[in-house]
Amino acid sequence: MAGGPPIGIEIAGKVQLYKIKQGLEKCEQSCDMPLTPNEWPHPAQRVTITETNELPKYPLETYTDGSKDERKVGAGVAIYSNKQLVRSCKYKLYSCCSNNQAE
Repeated sequence: MAGGPPIGIEIAGKVQLYKIKQGLEKCEQSCDMPLTPNEWPHPAQRVTITETNELPKYPLETYTDGSKDERKVGAGVAIYSNKQLVRSCKYKLYSCCSNNQAE
């Protein structure tokens, strides 16, 4: 929810890295090693853009919005199935929440 991986995955990764660095476990996979800046690939060379004329079709569409004024913070959700409104919800959030959190 915060844009990061789950804490369990983070901890497991740190534990494995510690074991590899301490020689307690062998690494059968190739590990990423830091590169010097002159070895960094140019960003334009790393991107592959594939164009298509087909638009994906999804059975459900979800639209969200949030806002904040001087006194209140709120968020709303509208769910559509086959272009028909199925459900709409609105939520009152704590006044300490920011507009970005509401969004």
